[in-house]
Amino acid sequence: MTWWHYALIAIGLVWVLQIFGTWVQMSHYRQVMTGITASFSDGYLGTGNAKSTLGKGLIVILISSADGLVRKALAMEGRSVFARFQELPAFVGLTLDEMEKPSFFAATEKARAEAFGKAIGQIRQLQSDRSSKAANGAEKGTAAKTASRTKK
Repeated sequence: MTWWHYALIAIGLVWVLQIFGTWVQMSHYRQVMTGITASFSDGYLGTGNAKSTLGKGLIVILISSADGLVRKALAMEGRSVFARFQELPAFVGLTLDEMEKPSFFAATEKARAEAFGKAIGQIRQLQSDRSSKAANGAEKGTAAKTASRTKK
């Protein structure tokens, strides 16, 4: 065999290893999400990410109570499929409003600010959706009561 045969075989082996590593990482992600949803049945969950061309990638999971208090924060940061979620206890107990302030993250933490901003944005959207559904349900209930009164 010539050198390019060996090169193709090496590329194929690296590709298979990368597929396996991605599968392991996605299994870890599913386990973490399953554990979170089992532990926190109330409140809101938001996820955010920040991609980097050559630097570390970052995925953030943020769990907040209904009043916007952070109950749990996790981050997975790294360049490889061996990265795992780490708890961030420094964020527990803060409010989402505090974390949204431009001065909360240092200028060197641009990726964290982006990822947390996306997670907080998801939580804000869920809060908005839930409050609009509650308002619509209240309107429907009032309309049904009015309609039943007019039929009598």
